[in-house]
Amino acid sequence: MAWLGLLGFDTVLVRSFVYYPPVRHGALLRHLGLFEYLGRRFEPFWGAVYVLVAKKRVTTLTPIAPRWRFRRKLVPDGVPEPTVRERIE
Repeated sequence: MAWLGLLGFDTVLVRSFVYYPPVRHGALLRHLGLFEYLGRRFEPFWGAVYVLVAKKRVTTLTPIAPRWRFRRKLVPDGVPEPTVRERIE
């Protein structure tokens, strides 16, 4: 299950069930019991029902305090307004 590994999951359990063909006739189903035995025994991934259990790998995150600190303002009252000089003629 490589695609699960890319998403950060570990495969815990994989099982397959129902190895006989989809038929409704009861007598035929009894004769197909051999398929169920052989499938479970030799080819576990060919089942019609597939169950997969995966667990997400989670790492704990340690919060890191920021290194920056608040500094005092250089000009406590804000930026001073520019002055207007009058020309004397």
